[in-house]
Amino acid sequence: MSTLMRLPSLFNLADDFDQVFRNEVQSHTPPIEIKKGEKEYRVTAYLPGVKRENLNVTVENGTLTLSGKYDRKEEKDLQTVRSELVTYAEFKRVLKIDQNSFDADQIEAQLTDGVLELRLPIKASVQPKQIEVKVN
Repeated sequence: MSTLMRLPSLFNLADDFDQVFRNEVQSHTPPIEIKKGEKEYRVTAYLPGVKRENLNVTVENGTLTLSGKYDRKEEKDLQTVRSELVTYAEFKRVLKIDQNSFDADQIEAQLTDGVLELRLPIKASVQPKQIEVKVN
């Protein structure tokens, strides 16, 4: 009795490869951390490979938006094969913020070695205030 094995066709393999490749290229969601201090919030986004000119940070209508793109090209010359890998991705993260708690003009952003650090100072009028209790 012979056993038949179904081998995938080259066309199906190509379609599968294209589907994986399309999904990876279309979007990327960078991880972020949000920490609250007494006087400010710090938002840290990890954006390896993103250049300053490809990064946008905006504050509008109660949202803080981080968006941009990265592309990397890696070339390798082996003895018999030359390979080239190009990675391209776009990303967009939208965070809801209380626009009355922050002054948009005071928000600072710095990109260092693929790490974006945002400082959102809390307005003094919103910060907790210690009330002195007097004794009569």
